[in-house]
Amino acid sequence: MNIFISGCGGFIGSNLAIKLFKEGHTIYGGDIKGPNKLLTDFRDTYEDREDFLNRMNMYNMDFTSNNVKKEIFKKWNIDLIYHLASPIGVKNIIENSNKTLRDANKINTFFDEVCSEFNIPIIFSSSSEVFGSGEIDINSIYSIKKYSDSPRWTYAAAKTHAEFLFQSGNYPSTVVRFFNVVGIGQTTKGMVIPTFMEQAKKGKALTVLENGIRSYCDIREAIDYIVPIGMSLGKFKSESKYNKKDYNIGNSKNIISAEELAKKIIKLYNSNSIISRDSIKYNVDALPVRKLLDYDADFKDNVTVYDIDKILQNLKDYNDRNNENDKL
Repeated sequence: MNIFISGCGGFIGSNLAIKLFKEGHTIYGGDIKGPNKLLTDFRDTYEDREDFLNRMNMYNMDFTSNNVKKEIFKKWNIDLIYHLASPIGVKNIIENSNKTLRDANKINTFFDEVCSEFNIPIIFSSSSEVFGSGEIDINSIYSIKKYSDSPRWTYAAAKTHAEFLFQSGNYPSTVVRFFNVVGIGQTTKGMVIPTFMEQAKKGKALTVLENGIRSYCDIREAIDYIVPIGMSLGKFKSESKYNKKDYNIGNSKNIISAEELAKKIIKLYNSNSIISRDSIKYNVDALPVRKLLDYDADFKDNVTVYDIDKILQNLKDYNDRNNENDKL
């Protein structure tokens, strides 16, 4: 297939692009920041340079502008879109909540128009944020807070609006909501596991900001969920069993508190780091653990499950290899 990935320079997008490329597909990707280190490292180490140049096409694209023309999707004969592009960053969203909504609406409207005009199937990347701060199970409905409760819910409102937009379109679509996905390619900025690892490696204190628990999902596991959805949607279109459905993508088995996570990472690095608590933020209510895809037999044969220890070890091994390469 010819597959377009918006937000291909991000954490999930870059891992998805590499996975689909390895499976033989031709990838077109657009991101406002261009390809990230994971993609450039893959490019530099892939043995067939000509094949890479023919099938991995990355572009700097700002979908909030009028510079990206819909006609390129027809020119490239795109069979399927994974739409991951979105305004990100909690601080950015809180400080620029109105801009978050306007930018998200521009991006999502652009892809709605592309899919409507050329009948291209789309998988939209939503978020667990649409469920607000309540209990999540397979029967949950939208319960995001009002803007007056906190501007952070602007992001959730934008995602909720987009879910309705794409699911009401006259083209094949599926919504996937990611829950605490972690792994190789995720930056330290604002992300708990890479931040803790960086602190432990340097012997610095690991700061715990909240007393709640999370359930972490490895990026490889998350990708294993969404690739078969795309293959089915791209091939069977409106006849796909995934068409006009929504799925929560995560792992409800890797349940761990931030403090226990910090202890595991300190032990993994044999570090002298201590655990500290931010007294201002520590008592903030955390989102409860979500019940996710464990019940869904559709995915059982396609997904490899990684427990939290395997996730952490894989990240450490990758970081160690990168550090050795940097020295060389």
